Amino acid sequence: MGMKRLLLLYMTLCGYIIAGQRPLPLSEFNYAAASVLPYYNENDEQYVILGREAYGSDRGTYDDWGGKRDPGEEHPVVTAAREFFEEANLYATIGMDESDIREYIDISKSDNTHCIVANTREDGSKAVIYIVQFDAHCTPLFDNFYTAYHQATADENVEKDKIATVKLSDLKNLVRTTNNNKNVSVKAHVIGEQSEINIPLRPYFVAKLRAFLMDLPYKEGKDSRIRYYDQKVTPIPLVQTLQQAPRPVQPVQKQVQKPAPKPIKVLKPMPRPMQPVQMRTQTPQQVQTPQQVQTPTPRPMPTPTPTQIKQTQKTPVQTPYVPVASKQHTLFDSIREWFYSLFHGKNAVQ
Repeated sequence: MGMKRLLLLYMTLCGYIIAGQRPLPLSEFNYAAASVLPYYNENDEQYVILGREAYGSDRGTYDDWGGKRDPGEEHPVVTAAREFFEEANLYATIGMDESDIREYIDISKSDNTHCIVANTREDGSKAVIYIVQFDAHCTPLFDNFYTAYHQATADENVEKDKIATVKLSDLKNLVRTTNNNKNVSVKAHVIGEQSEINIPLRPYFVAKLRAFLMDLPYKEGKDSRIRYYDQKVTPIPLVQTLQQAPRPVQPVQKQVQKPAPKPIKVLKPMPRPMQPVQMRTQTPQQVQTPQQVQTPTPRPMPTPTPTQIKQTQKTPVQTPYVPVASKQHTLFDSIREWFYSLFHGKNAVQ
């Protein structure tokens, strides 16, 4: 019984090892969205074809041709072909239906797909991008796109309202010299415009292709054209601007240690010597004897005359009581006047 369990455990471990070494099939990649990035060659340059978003929060930005996975779609080639067929209105522009597009980008049926990018972002979201050579169909697509757009009646055929071409080398240089996915613009030629202009790129488009455009490490799939980029394992490094000049090396200066300054001694003030108090002494000539001290003589009092004595002996004259006139004569005043006249005479109070 013990040997059977050990054998079963050994076979399970071997299965896990073989499964880990086996390339992941694209059908098992749990993708959320898929798209097609067509390109063509001209004058030894590769140009990618982008469409401008006509609706949503990213309206006015340029993106590849793709969208979310619909229920029932089990392989990214189905989602990518459907989205490319709808947004580029390929039946009206180049005369191909959805099944034709699916066979055109399927690596098991044709060699038109240069590379398949299966990207896992840092937040765990997964997307698949088919980078497809489109040299044979780019001219009718450019000539008929605006006519097909204005004649379209289905909502899925008017999701992109303009078409533009961008050099793949410019796109790579742009991504390598910036670490931001938002507010990114690149020089492009918009079909129908006379001169090149800078067009804004959709942030999601820059984010999902950043690892591919920067040539970061990847795992190869069952087919060598399938590349699995995992930004959760290999984060995007910070890239310096290519035009930034290297900083010159500054020579190391030897620091000479200066001797520490000597502390300053604070001198305390010396106490001033006390001067002896000189007592003032009087000479014998300055000292006065009791005989020399003059005492003031008393001044004699004047003798009063007989007339002055009589005047002082006179009795004082009694002045009668005269009531003070008041504004209101009360009963109390009348009683007091009656008592006064009773003791001092009737004519005391007039």
